Amino acid sequence: MQKYIDKHLKNKSIISLLLYPFSLIFMIIVMIRRKVYKKFDFLSYQSKIKIISVGNITSGGTGKTPFTIHLSNDLISKGKKIAIVLRGYKSNLENTNTLIVQNETFTIVHGDEASIYAEHFPDIPICVGKDRVKSIKLLEEKFPNLDFILMDDAFQHLQVKQDIKYCLFNASNPLGNGFCLPAGILREPIISLKEADFIVINGKSIDVPKKILKYNKNNIIFTRYIINKIMDNHGNIFDIDFFKEKKNVLLSGIGNPKSFEQTVTDAGIEFTHHIALSDHFEYSQSFIDESFNKYSNFDNILTTEKDYMKLRKLNIWLRICVVYVAATSDRHIVPAISDRHIRTDGVSPS
Repeated sequence: MQKYIDKHLKNKSIISLLLYPFSLIFMIIVMIRRKVYKKFDFLSYQSKIKIISVGNITSGGTGKTPFTIHLSNDLISKGKKIAIVLRGYKSNLENTNTLIVQNETFTIVHGDEASIYAEHFPDIPICVGKDRVKSIKLLEEKFPNLDFILMDDAFQHLQVKQDIKYCLFNASNPLGNGFCLPAGILREPIISLKEADFIVINGKSIDVPKKILKYNKNNIIFTRYIINKIMDNHGNIFDIDFFKEKKNVLLSGIGNPKSFEQTVTDAGIEFTHHIALSDHFEYSQSFIDESFNKYSNFDNILTTEKDYMKLRKLNIWLRICVVYVAATSDRHIVPAISDRHIRTDGVSPS
């Protein structure tokens, strides 16, 4: 699947050109949807608490989870009371609206992003479920003194009015071939960037495409991943030098496997193979039993925190090393969130 995306959706090909008419239909539907929500104000829920959304206009990984963690930590350090709302895609809580507050009660989450947030923020409310209006109302009821609610993957979630919108791109080929789905990676046309308050380019700094600059040239933030720590499945923490001159293999089921490769390579760690699986891949014991035998002669299998949330429930006899990353930005992101930036009329601040 990843090879198909790289060949036909991130670059123009005969297949993407053949799919382009369907892309136009998809684009028209998306644009009509935005216009309808703008025209009929009552369709969107206005929370009593300020809503910050972190999302994108492309399919695949753009670093939403690390950026949301980075933003949350900064807000907490400023003394702000926050909560996080997410869908919990493919988790056991996706079809519920479950409030996770670990210092009071802990709900076991069988998912990747939800588990990551629960472990990083044991003391803040996290609400998981497809119906994010219901999640926000639950937070309003239980925690009325919150300063902000952060919505993960919510740029297209028009059912909730959002006070500040961050739209993320991956620095490596941020727009793909420039087509909307199914002919490209865009979830909506580039003109939708007019709705974003801040654009975040995640990865090595690049010349920002003119199409992006056209819509928001003054509020661009550059971020990148740095390795926080590497810990194996027995709790041992290793220096990066430990992995140099070793036989390493990468394992991931994320939206942008190239970004994982880049993070590891930037740290000076070499690898021989990358088992790159589909995003949100559901690991099973049979998959582990069948696949890991091929790599028994390797020193280390390095994987992402997101993948390990699923792998840790399985019987693994090889050493799995989890690469924990943190986002760092080229400028302060919290000072940008002040009352003068908050939307009051649904229009982006100047």
